[in-house]
Amino acid sequence: MSSTEHAEMSFEQVLQIARSKTAESKAQLEQVRGKEPDGSQISMLARRILSRWDDKSNTYYSTVPQLLESTCIDTEELRAMYPGEVEAKRLYLEIGIGADGNPVRASVIGGTDNKQLREAVVHSLMQRRYAPAKENDTYVDATLTVECRLEVR
Repeated sequence: MSSTEHAEMSFEQVLQIARSKTAESKAQLEQVRGKEPDGSQISMLARRILSRWDDKSNTYYSTVPQLLESTCIDTEELRAMYPGEVEAKRLYLEIGIGADGNPVRASVIGGTDNKQLREAVVHSLMQRRYAPAKENDTYVDATLTVECRLEVR
């Protein structure tokens, strides 16, 4: 993969590499993971796919979509909402993820009753991309349950 091809790498192209089942697929994903800036969604997608890689069949398998980032909401956004300290809160959400890795719906299924916080976390998770679920060599729509632990110190 040349640097020009790599510079234009998209989320969909990374999924296409993972779907291709060629002998070079894993090496291409490792190259993407290594060359993309740390924390970029493309790098995180390549890392998540590689964590579920099956060497025998040269493909990615996960019956559950995966959140690419480890945080539910940006720390600075949370601090702006709560300038002082906030004791730990938890939220549990279900996020419907399409076969393309885009969220289609999100709902809070438990946790804090703070409406502002709930809406901010839902909004944040709906702006992200996800590693989609894959069954029988096809990406599928699926639901991801996420636990968010939030605290401001």
